[in-house]
Amino acid sequence: MENIWDRVSFSGTCWRYSGAKSKAGYGWVYNPGGSNLVHRIAYLEKKGAIPPGFDIDHLCFVRDCVNPDHLEAVTRGENVRRANIHNAQNRTTCRRGHARSESSSRARPDGRGIVCRICHRDYMRTYRR
Repeated sequence: MENIWDRVSFSGTCWRYSGAKSKAGYGWVYNPGGSNLVHRIAYLEKKGAIPPGFDIDHLCFVRDCVNPDHLEAVTRGENVRRANIHNAQNRTTCRRGHARSESSSRARPDGRGIVCRICHRDYMRTYRR
């Protein structure tokens, strides 16, 4: 297996892998047994074994980052939860394309996301008919 560190740019806080990448943007290398994700290799080399059934989460949300300080072993559910929160916070529009701002959106009462006020108003008008 090739040395992944030969293809890493160590400038900045994120150590970016410049080799082959998957369609989703994760670095990967091929070996005779199949392909391996580079961030998992980096975690194994620098932090040790990955617990069975755990994912390696990028705390920086940069998919080709291999900085061991930015990687954490978490359950699949926790990894998905973190990604959903990150994606929701960085979204600029609702599903129907309305611009998201303080005045046009609000947090859901149950804490499970954000509601577009325009879409909610349209839904309520239809519901009341």
